[in-house]
Amino acid sequence: FLWLLQNGIDIGTAIIDSFVQLGESAGQTGPITPSDVMLLAFKLWAETFESTSELSGAQLLAGILMLVLTTVFIALIAINFLLLKISVWLYLYAGIFVLGFGGSRWTSDMAVAYFKQLLNIGLQLMTMMLMMAIGKNIITGMVSQTEGFMLFHYTVLLLVGLTLAILCTKVPPMVGSLA
Repeated sequence: FLWLLQNGIDIGTAIIDSFVQLGESAGQTGPITPSDVMLLAFKLWAETFESTSELSGAQLLAGILMLVLTTVFIALIAINFLLLKISVWLYLYAGIFVLGFGGSRWTSDMAVAYFKQLLNIGLQLMTMMLMMAIGKNIITGMVSQTEGFMLFHYTVLLLVGLTLAILCTKVPPMVGSLA
């Protein structure tokens, strides 16, 4: 346990980095950050807002409201991702104190639980990155078809944003519980 105490941060960082690498290669994207997710929301807004000029009256109001809600849902995804990144940092560095309890046979389970929790959070991070890559591909594909954007397209974007927000909240903890 002394060796684990001395190398705990390196081992933990390797665990997290390997799950991040798995998430990036499974999603076929490069590194994803919370700011990339927000940039996607702003890009969505910029590229689809112009097409609201084709709408009139109540459809215009509904289209703008759906764009605002979709942007809020994507922002919630970015916030969840940011919270996950912060919790990785907290578990890696604040949790190192728990490794000190590995020296006693009565408290050694606490030190083992530290690595189990890193596996848990690594699985959550991998799942979140994979889901964000899928969502980014869906939204980018929809936004590239801004020609003839109708109210139906705004509704679909809203439903995609809502579905992704719910999935990014519920699925990573379920996958993380495998650890």
